[in-house]
Amino acid sequence: MAIATLTLAEARKKLAGRLGKFLQGTIGSGTSTTVTDAASHKVFGSAGMSPQEIVPAYLLRPAAATAPDRLRVIASFVPSTGTITTRGPVYADVTFTTETYEIHPYLDPDDPYVGLIAAMNKALKAMYYQTTLPITLITDGDMQTAGVTNWTAVTSSTDVKVTTAAHVLYGTQGLHVVTSAANGYVKSDSVSVIGDQGYLAAAAFRAANAASTAKLVVWDVTNDAEIDSVTFSAVTGDSDKQIAWCILRVPFAVPSTCKQVSLRLQGVENGADLYWGAAWLIWQAQTRWPLPSWVSEKTQFIEMRQVLGDRVYAQGRSVPLAGEPFFDPTAANHAWFLTPSRATRLLEGTFMRPYAGYTTSTITETEAISVDEEWFLAAAEKEALLLCRENALNPIPDLEERIRQATGEALGMGRLHMRPPAKKIGPRAWAEA
Repeated sequence: MAIATLTLAEARKKLAGRLGKFLQGTIGSGTSTTVTDAASHKVFGSAGMSPQEIVPAYLLRPAAATAPDRLRVIASFVPSTGTITTRGPVYADVTFTTETYEIHPYLDPDDPYVGLIAAMNKALKAMYYQTTLPITLITDGDMQTAGVTNWTAVTSSTDVKVTTAAHVLYGTQGLHVVTSAANGYVKSDSVSVIGDQGYLAAAAFRAANAASTAKLVVWDVTNDAEIDSVTFSAVTGDSDKQIAWCILRVPFAVPSTCKQVSLRLQGVENGADLYWGAAWLIWQAQTRWPLPSWVSEKTQFIEMRQVLGDRVYAQGRSVPLAGEPFFDPTAANHAWFLTPSRATRLLEGTFMRPYAGYTTSTITETEAISVDEEWFLAAAEKEALLLCRENALNPIPDLEERIRQATGEALGMGRLHMRPPAKKIGPRAWAEA
């Protein structure tokens, strides 16, 4: 299994290469209706090349200055000069010398429904990977949402998601915060709560240096007041916080007049440099827990575990929690985990999660995913060939045989990558003193 980070541009070109007759080169000159190759492709300028070799085909300019200039269909081609004439709207911007271009003879590379990007996204959404994430009421409490929309910075000079393995506790991302004043923080989106009910708040962090102290604050949004808080260094020494993930815990009762709370991930010192791996907010002593919104089938669920520990936590493990997933398609939260006894500790769940597809509303060439490249391209080729049955600009020789072969390869690799684990995941060490 070889995990690779593939940008949209890389994935598109590799898939197009598998389909066949894909060409790319560099533009030497052009007009509002023509593009001339800069002698970058060895087949252009060949007297033996047919003028119909790439007619019709899609001509893609990935670096076009404006989106409307990005894609055209080739109307004619002069092999001896490498000049391509396009049909449809004229190019608004013709300052495209040294731009790269791509020629796709079969599928529209950008069509989100029947194009190459559609084939890639359909393949990705049918591919799953195993992941362990915290179960929490906090929006983006697992830190997996792109960007920091759900975390508002207050006196913080740095507030950004990071992907470096040492700074990630769950999934593929963590939150990096550097304060620009004493007691600077980022705050979560507000969460609706029930007055006089018991909750447990927690946050996992790692300090970038010994001079950085983490603090977790539970804030009453309704009454604009602190409910409770805990500071790591106030209860334990600083020796652990740089070498291991540590957890701050705050069990609390919601004030009777409080309707909403938020969590503040705080740095005590000016310049406190902290990485936050997760933020929990859970009901105390409940038997029903909401699962992530992308969990839609029982086969995606593997295991639920309780994270052991006290209010401020520097060493411990997680243990399995008995129960079963439950699905109610009519509910706003359609996926739940039901336990026969009340759970009182932090929870983390292990699931098979589908890959997210590339964005289609706005094409970004540098958008990237990390995936097993061979598996992804095999699955995407199968989907692209299926789309070619009805949507190819040109016929593909032996299409049905190629579909049969590609389907077999994709299914075989899917069985290899998505088979369930042989045994439950063992206890997980959080930090070692």
